[in-house]
Amino acid sequence: MAPKRGATKTGGQPKAKKANQSTAKKTAPASAPAGIERQDIHDLTPANKGHCLAVGINCFGQLGVGDHITERKKPAFVRKGTLENVLVTDVAAGGMHTAVVDEQHRVHTFGCNDEGALGRPASSNEEESYPGLAQGLDDIKAIQVTAGDSHTAILGSDGYVYAVGVFRDDDGSLAFSPTSLIERQFCRVFPTDEMLKATQTRRRKLPLAKQISSGSDHLLILTTEGQVYSMGTGKQGQLGRLPEKKTTRDAYRSLGALPEEIKARRTTPEFLQQVLVPGLVRARGFKSIVKVFTGSWASFALDDEGHVWAWGLNNHHQLGVPRSEKASFGVDDNCVFFPQRATKFENLDISAIAGGQHHTLVCSEKQQKVFAIGRGDCGRLGLNNEEEMHELSEVTTLSNQNLTGVACAVAASYAFSNRGKAYAWGFGTNLQLTNGEDQDELVPIELSGQQLDTRAVAKISGGGQHTVMLAVPNDA
Repeated sequence: MAPKRGATKTGGQPKAKKANQSTAKKTAPASAPAGIERQDIHDLTPANKGHCLAVGINCFGQLGVGDHITERKKPAFVRKGTLENVLVTDVAAGGMHTAVVDEQHRVHTFGCNDEGALGRPASSNEEESYPGLAQGLDDIKAIQVTAGDSHTAILGSDGYVYAVGVFRDDDGSLAFSPTSLIERQFCRVFPTDEMLKATQTRRRKLPLAKQISSGSDHLLILTTEGQVYSMGTGKQGQLGRLPEKKTTRDAYRSLGALPEEIKARRTTPEFLQQVLVPGLVRARGFKSIVKVFTGSWASFALDDEGHVWAWGLNNHHQLGVPRSEKASFGVDDNCVFFPQRATKFENLDISAIAGGQHHTLVCSEKQQKVFAIGRGDCGRLGLNNEEEMHELSEVTTLSNQNLTGVACAVAASYAFSNRGKAYAWGFGTNLQLTNGEDQDELVPIELSGQQLDTRAVAKISGGGQHTVMLAVPNDA
Protein backbone atom coordinates (compact mmCIF):
# COMPACT_ATOMS: atom_id res chain seq x y z
CA MET A 1 0.00 0.00 0.00
CA ALA A 2 1.32 3.45 -0.86
CA PRO A 3 2.02 5.91 1.94
CA LYS A 4 -0.77 8.36 2.73
CA ARG A 5 -0.53 12.11 2.86
CA GLY A 6 0.06 13.34 6.37
CA ALA A 7 1.56 9.96 7.25
CA THR A 8 4.08 9.55 10.00
CA LYS A 9 7.70 8.74 9.33
CA THR A 10 7.18 5.55 7.36
CA GLY A 11 3.40 5.37 6.94
CA GLY A 12 0.16 5.39 8.91
CA GLN A 13 -1.79 8.23 10.45
CA PRO A 14 -0.01 11.16 12.11
CA LYS A 15 0.35 11.11 15.85
CA ALA A 16 -0.56 13.98 18.09
CA LYS A 17 2.43 16.05 19.09
CA LYS A 18 3.65 15.23 22.56
CA ALA A 19 5.26 17.50 25.06
CA ASN A 20 8.98 16.98 25.60
CA GLN A 21 9.79 14.15 27.94
CA SER A 22 12.64 14.28 30.37
CA THR A 23 15.59 12.02 29.77
CA ALA A 24 15.66 8.93 31.91
CA LYS A 25 19.31 9.46 32.61
CA LYS A 26 21.37 12.59 32.07
CA THR A 27 23.65 12.25 29.09
CA ALA A 28 27.31 13.10 29.38
CA PRO A 29 28.79 15.60 26.94
CA ALA A 30 29.89 14.17 23.62
CA SER A 31 33.60 14.84 24.13
CA ALA A 32 36.21 12.09 24.37
CA PRO A 33 37.29 10.77 27.77
CA ALA A 34 40.30 12.14 29.59
CA GLY A 35 43.65 10.85 28.41
CA ILE A 36 42.58 10.42 24.78
CA GLU A 37 44.07 12.94 22.40
CA ARG A 38 41.74 13.88 19.55
CA GLN A 39 42.91 15.49 16.35
CA ASP A 40 41.44 16.32 12.97
CA ILE A 41 41.82 13.46 10.51
CA HIS A 42 39.39 14.79 7.91
CA ASP A 43 39.76 17.77 5.59
CA LEU A 44 37.72 20.66 6.98
CA THR A 45 37.28 22.23 3.53
CA PRO A 46 33.73 21.39 2.42
CA ALA A 47 33.07 19.98 -1.03
CA ASN A 48 30.08 22.33 -1.36
CA LYS A 49 28.82 25.40 0.43
CA GLY A 50 25.42 26.97 -0.11
CA HIS A 51 21.88 27.12 1.27
CA CYS A 52 19.40 24.58 2.55
CA LEU A 53 16.13 24.36 0.62
CA ALA A 54 13.11 22.41 1.83
CA VAL A 55 9.87 21.20 0.26
CA GLY A 56 6.93 19.02 1.30
CA ILE A 57 4.75 18.66 4.38
CA ASN A 58 5.50 20.74 7.49
CA CYS A 59 3.19 19.15 10.07
CA PHE A 60 6.01 18.92 12.65
CA GLY A 61 8.11 21.93 11.65
CA GLN A 62 10.54 19.86 9.58
CA LEU A 63 10.79 22.56 6.90
CA GLY A 64 12.28 25.05 9.38
CA VAL A 65 9.82 27.83 8.53
CA GLY A 66 7.73 27.84 11.71
CA ASP A 67 4.62 25.91 12.64
CA HIS A 68 2.15 28.30 10.99
CA ILE A 69 2.95 27.00 7.50
CA THR A 70 1.59 23.54 6.72
CA GLU A 71 3.37 22.79 3.44
CA ARG A 72 5.71 24.02 0.72
CA LYS A 73 4.97 23.04 -2.87
CA LYS A 74 8.22 24.51 -4.15
CA PRO A 75 11.69 24.47 -2.55
CA ALA A 76 12.05 27.33 -0.08
CA PHE A 77 15.04 28.73 1.79
CA VAL A 78 15.65 27.59 5.34
CA ARG A 79 17.31 30.67 6.78
CA LYS A 80 15.49 31.59 9.95
CA GLY A 81 16.53 31.00 13.53
CA THR A 82 20.19 30.05 13.81
CA LEU A 83 20.48 29.60 10.02
CA GLU A 84 19.93 33.30 9.28
CA ASN A 85 22.80 34.55 7.09
CA VAL A 86 24.57 31.18 7.44
CA LEU A 87 25.92 28.98 4.66
CA VAL A 88 25.57 25.21 5.00
CA THR A 89 27.73 22.27 3.88
CA ASP A 90 25.53 19.23 4.52
CA VAL A 91 21.84 18.44 4.99
CA ALA A 92 19.83 15.43 6.13
CA ALA A 93 16.08 14.78 6.22
CA GLY A 94 14.82 12.40 8.89
CA GLY A 95 11.38 10.94 9.40
CA MET A 96 9.91 14.22 10.64
CA HIS A 97 12.98 16.34 11.38
CA THR A 98 15.93 17.93 9.60
CA ALA A 99 19.60 18.39 10.49
CA VAL A 100 22.09 20.75 8.84
CA VAL A 101 25.85 21.35 9.15
CA ASP A 102 27.04 24.91 8.58
CA GLU A 103 30.36 26.27 7.29
CA GLN A 104 31.61 26.59 10.88
CA HIS A 105 30.92 22.86 11.41
CA ARG A 106 28.01 23.47 13.78
CA VAL A 107 24.84 21.37 13.72
CA HIS A 108 21.38 22.96 13.40
CA THR A 109 18.16 20.96 13.82
CA PHE A 110 14.42 21.51 13.51
CA GLY A 111 11.21 19.49 13.40
CA CYS A 112 9.79 16.74 15.60
CA ASN A 113 11.61 16.41 18.91
CA ASP A 114 9.34 13.93 20.68
CA GLU A 115 12.12 11.35 20.84
CA GLY A 116 15.07 13.70 21.14
CA ALA A 117 16.20 13.72 17.50
CA LEU A 118 16.95 17.47 17.57
CA GLY A 119 19.61 17.18 20.26
CA ARG A 120 18.43 20.32 21.99
CA PRO A 121 15.65 21.35 24.38
CA ALA A 122 12.67 23.31 23.09
CA SER A 123 9.92 24.82 25.16
CA SER A 124 7.27 24.73 22.44
CA ASN A 125 6.36 23.29 19.05
CA GLU A 126 7.08 26.71 17.55
CA GLU A 127 10.63 26.71 18.91
CA GLU A 128 11.21 23.24 17.45
CA SER A 129 9.98 24.40 14.03
CA TYR A 130 12.81 26.91 13.56
CA PRO A 131 16.50 26.02 13.22
CA GLY A 132 18.39 25.86 16.51
CA LEU A 133 21.88 24.75 17.49
CA ALA A 134 22.25 21.22 18.82
CA GLN A 135 23.79 20.97 22.28
CA GLY A 136 26.71 18.99 23.65
CA LEU A 137 28.88 19.53 20.57
CA ASP A 138 30.82 22.63 21.62
CA ASP A 139 34.25 21.15 20.87
CA ILE A 140 33.13 19.00 17.93
CA LYS A 141 33.61 20.01 14.29
CA ALA A 142 30.91 18.22 12.30
CA ILE A 143 31.71 17.32 8.69
CA GLN A 144 28.77 15.02 7.89
CA VAL A 145 25.22 14.60 9.19
CA THR A 146 22.70 11.79 8.67
CA ALA A 147 19.19 11.25 9.98
CA GLY A 148 16.75 8.38 10.41
CA ASP A 149 13.18 8.18 11.60
CA SER A 150 13.94 9.38 15.12
CA HIS A 151 17.70 9.80 15.30
CA THR A 152 20.43 12.13 14.10
CA ALA A 153 24.09 11.22 13.72
CA ILE A 154 27.15 13.26 12.91
CA LEU A 155 30.72 12.49 11.91
CA GLY A 156 33.28 14.75 13.53
CA SER A 157 36.54 15.89 11.99
CA ASP A 158 38.24 13.70 14.60
CA GLY A 159 36.73 10.51 13.18
CA TYR A 160 34.36 10.13 16.12
CA VAL A 161 30.63 9.55 15.62
CA TYR A 162 27.97 11.18 17.79
CA ALA A 163 24.24 10.48 17.87
CA VAL A 164 21.04 11.60 19.51
CA GLY A 165 17.43 10.37 19.65
CA VAL A 166 16.32 6.75 19.44
CA PHE A 167 16.05 3.73 17.21
CA ARG A 168 12.66 2.00 17.13
CA ASP A 169 11.48 -1.54 16.58
CA ASP A 170 8.11 -3.23 16.91
CA ASP A 171 8.40 -3.12 20.70
CA GLY A 172 9.21 0.56 21.08
CA SER A 173 12.29 2.77 21.33
CA LEU A 174 15.96 2.03 21.92
CA ALA A 175 18.32 4.86 22.81
CA PHE A 176 22.09 4.72 22.37
CA SER A 177 22.81 3.76 25.95
CA PRO A 178 21.62 0.59 27.72
CA THR A 179 20.58 2.80 30.65
CA SER A 180 18.62 5.57 28.91
CA LEU A 181 15.22 5.53 27.23
CA ILE A 182 15.92 8.62 25.12
CA GLU A 183 19.13 10.50 24.34
CA ARG A 184 18.31 14.20 24.14
CA GLN A 185 21.89 15.41 23.91
CA PHE A 186 24.47 14.15 21.44
CA CYS A 187 26.62 11.39 22.86
CA ARG A 188 29.63 9.58 21.44
CA VAL A 189 28.74 6.19 19.96
CA PHE A 190 32.01 5.46 18.13
CA PRO A 191 34.74 4.67 19.01
CA THR A 192 33.19 2.79 21.91
CA ASP A 193 34.46 2.99 25.48
CA GLU A 194 35.91 -0.50 25.07
CA MET A 195 37.84 0.56 21.96
CA LEU A 196 39.24 3.58 23.77
CA LYS A 197 40.21 1.46 26.75
CA ALA A 198 41.95 -1.08 24.52
CA THR A 199 43.91 1.74 22.91
CA GLN A 200 45.17 2.89 26.29
CA THR A 201 45.83 -0.48 27.92
CA ARG A 202 46.73 -2.79 25.05
CA ARG A 203 48.14 -0.27 22.59
CA ARG A 204 45.66 -1.24 19.91
CA LYS A 205 45.06 1.13 17.03
CA LEU A 206 41.92 3.16 17.61
CA PRO A 207 39.34 2.69 14.81
CA LEU A 208 38.12 6.01 13.46
CA ALA A 209 35.21 6.75 11.17
CA LYS A 210 35.49 7.85 7.55
CA GLN A 211 31.77 7.98 6.66
CA ILE A 212 28.34 7.27 8.18
CA SER A 213 24.92 6.41 6.74
CA SER A 214 21.52 6.21 8.46
CA GLY A 215 18.61 3.94 7.66
CA SER A 216 15.24 4.39 9.31
CA ASP A 217 16.43 2.84 12.55
CA HIS A 218 20.02 1.76 12.07
CA LEU A 219 23.40 3.37 11.51
CA LEU A 220 26.40 2.22 9.47
CA ILE A 221 29.90 3.44 10.32
CA LEU A 222 32.73 3.03 7.80
CA THR A 223 36.24 3.24 9.27
CA THR A 224 39.37 4.65 7.72
CA GLU A 225 40.66 1.06 7.55
CA GLY A 226 37.77 -0.06 5.34
CA GLN A 227 35.78 -1.89 8.01
CA VAL A 228 32.05 -1.46 8.67
CA TYR A 229 30.33 -1.26 12.05
CA SER A 230 26.58 -1.22 12.59
CA MET A 231 24.17 -0.37 15.39
CA GLY A 232 20.41 -0.05 15.82
CA THR A 233 17.50 -2.34 15.13
CA GLY A 234 18.16 -5.37 12.98
CA LYS A 235 14.96 -7.33 12.64
CA GLN A 236 15.13 -7.16 8.84
CA GLY A 237 18.83 -8.06 8.81
CA GLN A 238 20.06 -4.50 8.29
CA LEU A 239 22.82 -4.78 10.93
CA GLY A 240 24.55 -7.50 8.92
CA ARG A 241 26.10 -9.18 11.95
CA LEU A 242 23.37 -10.96 13.92
CA PRO A 243 21.34 -14.06 13.04
CA GLU A 244 17.59 -13.67 12.96
CA LYS A 245 17.00 -15.11 16.43
CA LYS A 246 19.22 -12.46 17.98
CA THR A 247 17.62 -9.44 16.32
CA THR A 248 14.35 -9.41 18.26
CA ARG A 249 13.97 -8.49 21.91
CA ASP A 250 14.24 -11.35 24.34
CA ALA A 251 11.05 -12.65 25.92
CA TYR A 252 10.21 -10.73 29.05
CA ARG A 253 11.70 -12.25 32.14
CA SER A 254 12.15 -11.15 35.72
CA LEU A 255 14.93 -8.60 35.76
CA GLY A 256 15.24 -8.33 39.51
CA ALA A 257 16.68 -5.07 40.76
CA LEU A 258 17.73 -3.70 37.38
CA PRO A 259 16.86 -0.05 36.68
CA GLU A 260 13.29 0.72 35.69
CA GLU A 261 14.41 2.07 32.32
CA ILE A 262 15.75 -1.39 31.46
CA LYS A 263 12.60 -3.14 32.66
CA ALA A 264 10.50 -0.74 30.60
CA ARG A 265 12.05 -2.13 27.43
CA ARG A 266 10.85 -5.66 28.20
CA THR A 267 14.24 -7.09 27.31
CA THR A 268 17.62 -7.87 28.80
CA PRO A 269 20.87 -5.92 29.07
CA GLU A 270 22.50 -8.52 26.83
CA PHE A 271 20.16 -7.71 23.96
CA LEU A 272 20.66 -3.97 24.39
CA GLN A 273 24.42 -4.45 24.38
CA GLN A 274 24.46 -6.39 21.14
CA VAL A 275 22.33 -3.94 19.15
CA LEU A 276 23.21 -0.56 20.72
CA VAL A 277 26.99 -0.96 20.79
CA PRO A 278 28.48 -0.72 17.29
CA GLY A 279 29.63 -4.15 16.16
CA LEU A 280 31.88 -5.20 13.31
CA VAL A 281 30.18 -6.51 10.16
CA ARG A 282 31.93 -9.63 8.91
CA ALA A 283 31.57 -11.98 5.95
CA ARG A 284 33.90 -13.99 3.76
CA GLY A 285 35.44 -11.65 1.20
CA PHE A 286 33.87 -8.60 2.82
CA LYS A 287 36.82 -6.21 3.15
CA SER A 288 38.38 -2.97 1.92
CA ILE A 289 35.09 -1.09 1.90
CA VAL A 290 35.24 2.42 0.47
CA LYS A 291 31.61 3.63 0.78
CA VAL A 292 28.45 2.65 2.66
CA PHE A 293 24.81 3.41 1.87
CA THR A 294 21.44 2.64 3.43
CA GLY A 295 17.78 2.23 2.58
CA SER A 296 15.00 2.31 5.12
CA TRP A 297 15.75 -1.27 6.26
CA ALA A 298 18.64 -2.15 3.99
CA SER A 299 22.41 -1.70 3.92
CA PHE A 300 24.93 -1.53 1.08
CA ALA A 301 28.72 -1.40 0.93
CA LEU A 302 31.04 -0.77 -2.02
CA ASP A 303 34.49 -2.36 -1.90
CA ASP A 304 37.70 -1.20 -3.56
CA GLU A 305 37.23 -3.63 -6.45
CA GLY A 306 33.83 -2.14 -7.31
CA HIS A 307 31.73 -4.96 -5.88
CA VAL A 308 28.53 -4.09 -4.02
CA TRP A 309 27.58 -5.98 -0.87
CA ALA A 310 24.04 -5.87 0.48
CA TRP A 311 22.02 -7.05 3.46
CA GLY A 312 18.66 -6.31 5.05
CA LEU A 313 15.10 -6.38 3.70
CA ASN A 314 14.83 -7.94 0.23
CA ASN A 315 11.09 -8.53 -0.14
CA HIS A 316 10.95 -6.67 -3.48
CA HIS A 317 14.42 -7.71 -4.73
CA GLN A 318 15.72 -4.27 -3.73
CA LEU A 319 19.09 -5.58 -2.50
CA GLY A 320 20.21 -6.84 -5.89
CA VAL A 321 20.76 -10.21 -4.21
CA PRO A 322 19.17 -13.19 -6.00
CA ARG A 323 15.88 -14.28 -4.48
CA SER A 324 13.65 -17.17 -5.49
CA GLU A 325 10.63 -16.19 -7.55
CA LYS A 326 8.70 -18.72 -5.44
CA ALA A 327 9.86 -17.21 -2.16
CA SER A 328 7.34 -17.07 0.65
CA PHE A 329 6.56 -14.04 2.79
CA GLY A 330 8.57 -15.49 5.68
CA VAL A 331 11.59 -13.76 7.17
CA ASP A 332 14.08 -16.25 5.74
CA ASP A 333 12.99 -15.57 2.16
CA ASN A 334 12.69 -11.81 2.56
CA CYS A 335 15.67 -10.80 4.69
CA VAL A 336 19.43 -11.14 4.30
CA PHE A 337 21.15 -11.16 7.69
CA PHE A 338 24.80 -11.08 6.60
CA PRO A 339 26.53 -9.34 3.68
CA GLN A 340 26.12 -10.97 0.28
CA ARG A 341 27.45 -9.88 -3.10
CA ALA A 342 24.76 -7.95 -4.95
CA THR A 343 25.39 -9.77 -8.19
CA LYS A 344 22.65 -7.84 -9.97
CA PHE A 345 24.73 -4.67 -9.48
CA GLU A 346 27.91 -5.99 -11.12
CA ASN A 347 29.88 -4.37 -13.96
CA LEU A 348 28.34 -0.91 -13.60
CA ASP A 349 31.19 0.98 -11.92
CA ILE A 350 28.75 2.16 -9.26
CA SER A 351 29.53 5.39 -7.43
CA ALA A 352 26.34 5.96 -5.43
CA ILE A 353 23.42 3.94 -4.07
CA ALA A 354 20.22 5.15 -2.41
CA GLY A 355 17.41 3.12 -0.91
CA GLY A 356 13.80 3.91 -0.13
CA GLN A 357 11.39 1.75 1.80
CA HIS A 358 11.17 -0.96 -0.87
CA HIS A 359 13.25 0.21 -3.84
CA THR A 360 16.85 1.04 -4.69
CA LEU A 361 18.60 3.41 -7.10
CA VAL A 362 22.19 3.07 -8.25
CA CYS A 363 24.31 5.57 -10.17
CA SER A 364 27.00 4.40 -12.57
CA GLU A 365 30.04 6.65 -12.47
CA LYS A 366 31.32 5.45 -15.83
CA GLN A 367 28.01 5.69 -17.68
CA GLN A 368 26.64 8.61 -15.64
CA LYS A 369 23.26 6.88 -15.70
CA VAL A 370 20.78 5.78 -13.04
CA PHE A 371 19.26 2.33 -12.64
CA ALA A 372 16.36 1.20 -10.45
CA ILE A 373 15.15 -2.04 -8.89
CA GLY A 374 12.40 -3.14 -6.49
CA ARG A 375 8.83 -2.12 -5.83
CA GLY A 376 7.29 -0.01 -8.58
CA ASP A 377 3.96 1.37 -7.41
CA CYS A 378 3.53 5.17 -7.46
CA GLY A 379 6.16 5.25 -10.21
CA ARG A 380 9.08 5.25 -7.80
CA LEU A 381 11.32 3.42 -10.31
CA GLY A 382 10.83 6.10 -12.98
CA LEU A 383 10.07 3.59 -15.73
CA ASN A 384 6.69 5.02 -16.82
CA ASN A 385 4.82 2.17 -15.15
CA GLU A 386 4.16 0.79 -11.69
CA GLU A 387 5.59 -2.67 -12.19
CA GLU A 388 7.97 -4.32 -9.75
CA MET A 389 11.43 -4.91 -11.21
CA HIS A 390 13.57 -7.86 -10.14
CA GLU A 391 16.57 -6.75 -12.22
CA LEU A 392 18.23 -3.36 -12.52
CA SER A 393 16.53 -1.24 -15.16
CA GLU A 394 17.87 2.00 -16.56
CA VAL A 395 15.82 5.14 -16.03
CA THR A 396 16.04 5.90 -19.73
CA THR A 397 14.38 9.31 -19.54
CA LEU A 398 17.60 10.54 -17.93
CA SER A 399 20.07 8.74 -20.22
CA ASN A 400 21.81 11.89 -21.45
CA GLN A 401 21.83 13.96 -18.27
CA ASN A 402 25.34 13.10 -16.97
CA LEU A 403 24.04 11.96 -13.60
CA THR A 404 26.36 11.81 -10.60
CA GLY A 405 24.12 11.28 -7.56
CA VAL A 406 20.88 9.71 -6.35
CA ALA A 407 18.61 9.94 -3.31
CA CYS A 408 15.40 8.34 -2.09
CA ALA A 409 12.53 9.23 0.17
CA VAL A 410 10.16 6.49 1.35
CA ALA A 411 8.55 6.06 -2.09
CA ALA A 412 10.04 8.94 -4.08
CA SER A 413 13.27 9.08 -6.06
CA TYR A 414 15.81 11.73 -7.02
CA ALA A 415 18.86 12.10 -9.24
CA PHE A 416 21.16 15.02 -9.96
CA SER A 417 23.76 15.77 -12.58
CA ASN A 418 27.25 17.21 -12.74
CA ARG A 419 25.62 20.39 -14.05
CA GLY A 420 23.53 20.79 -10.91
CA LYS A 421 20.22 19.84 -12.52
CA ALA A 422 18.03 17.60 -10.37
CA TYR A 423 15.10 15.32 -11.11
CA ALA A 424 12.33 13.66 -9.11
CA TRP A 425 9.72 10.97 -9.61
CA GLY A 426 7.46 8.61 -7.67
CA PHE A 427 5.05 9.23 -4.81
CA GLY A 428 3.78 12.81 -4.95
CA THR A 429 1.15 13.06 -2.22
CA ASN A 430 3.59 14.64 0.25
CA LEU A 431 4.57 17.37 -2.28
CA GLN A 432 8.18 16.18 -2.30
CA LEU A 433 8.54 16.26 -6.10
CA THR A 434 8.28 20.08 -6.58
CA ASN A 435 5.59 19.62 -9.22
CA GLY A 436 3.22 21.74 -7.15
CA GLU A 437 0.65 18.95 -7.08
CA ASP A 438 -0.05 15.98 -4.85
CA GLN A 439 0.15 13.57 -7.77
CA ASP A 440 2.60 10.79 -8.57
CA GLU A 441 5.11 11.07 -11.39
CA LEU A 442 5.84 7.86 -13.32
CA VAL A 443 8.83 9.38 -15.13
CA PRO A 444 11.39 11.90 -13.89
CA ILE A 445 10.61 15.61 -13.94
CA GLU A 446 13.14 18.36 -13.40
CA LEU A 447 13.01 19.91 -9.95
CA SER A 448 11.54 23.38 -10.27
CA GLY A 449 11.12 26.52 -8.24
CA GLN A 450 12.32 30.10 -8.15
CA GLN A 451 15.14 29.31 -5.74
CA LEU A 452 16.57 26.73 -8.13
CA ASP A 453 16.68 29.06 -11.15
CA THR A 454 20.14 30.37 -10.27
CA ARG A 455 21.37 27.50 -8.10
CA ALA A 456 22.73 24.02 -8.65
CA VAL A 457 21.70 21.06 -6.52
CA ALA A 458 24.71 19.49 -4.83
CA LYS A 459 22.84 17.08 -2.54
CA ILE A 460 19.31 15.81 -1.92
CA SER A 461 17.97 14.04 1.16
CA GLY A 462 14.47 12.58 1.29
CA GLY A 463 12.58 12.24 4.57
CA GLY A 464 9.28 10.75 5.63
CA GLN A 465 7.15 13.63 4.33
CA HIS A 466 9.66 16.25 3.22
CA THR A 467 12.83 16.68 1.20
CA VAL A 468 15.81 18.97 1.74
CA MET A 469 18.54 20.03 -0.68
CA LEU A 470 21.93 21.65 -0.57
CA ALA A 471 21.84 24.31 -3.30
CA VAL A 472 24.95 26.18 -4.37
CA PRO A 473 25.42 29.12 -6.77
CA ASN A 474 25.53 28.05 -10.40
CA ASP A 475 29.05 29.40 -10.78
CA ALA A 476 30.38 27.59 -7.68
